[in-house]
Amino acid sequence: MKAMEQLMWCIALPGLGQLLNKKYFKGTLFILLEFLINVQSQFNEAIRLSFLGNNKEAIDVVDFQWLMFYPCLYFYAMWDAVKDAGGGQSHSHQVKNLIFFQRQKHGILSNENHRWKGLFFDGKKDEGMDKNDSSTLLL
Repeated sequence: MKAMEQLMWCIALPGLGQLLNKKYFKGTLFILLEFLINVQSQFNEAIRLSFLGNNKEAIDVVDFQWLMFYPCLYFYAMWDAVKDAGGGQSHSHQVKNLIFFQRQKHGILSNENHRWKGLFFDGKKDEGMDKNDSSTLLL
């Protein structure tokens, strides 16, 4: 049960699970990295703009080079906290985590074009879109 508690704290903020495991240096490092990535990627501003319905502006403001570090940091911190708490020791559990981490990273890379079936996320049709454009996501 201790491993699940550390996981939940790391979901709230990377590094909190490490602090509960008395790994103060790692916990502080993960918290500082989370704030650095959040500020540099302008993620909170993008979230604010998307809540206001300005999806195109939100996508324009976010820095995807920094944002790509977000899932890596979050999932590594979660894995590390669970591992230090004694959970997730089986080989199959580690393979499942690796596959999950790769899918999260791929999701950000493939969504960089921000299109779905020729539609921008605000629901407006992109007029300059070519049907054979390979940058369009076909989901």
